[in-house]
Amino acid sequence: MPWHRVLWLLCAGCLAWSAALSWADLLTAASRLNPAQGAMAITAFATAFIPALIVIGYGARMHKWGLWFLVLLSISGIVIKNLAL
Repeated sequence: MPWHRVLWLLCAGCLAWSAALSWADLLTAASRLNPAQGAMAITAFATAFIPALIVIGYGARMHKWGLWFLVLLSISGIVIKNLAL
């Protein structure tokens, strides 16, 4: 297996985790859960959506937009949380 594919898959995994965490954090902050419930909800949400986000990030490697999409998801979740809440 070529190293660039392994590197691409690792990047997709890290960015998928970041995107899922940022959006889960945004959703739990908006619903005003207490910190213990919020941490559990963030972990559950992020873990549930990681496989789908990795498929998006790695599956689109031929067109080079998959990782950029995950970066956009991650940054938009953080920005929306900081501006709206």
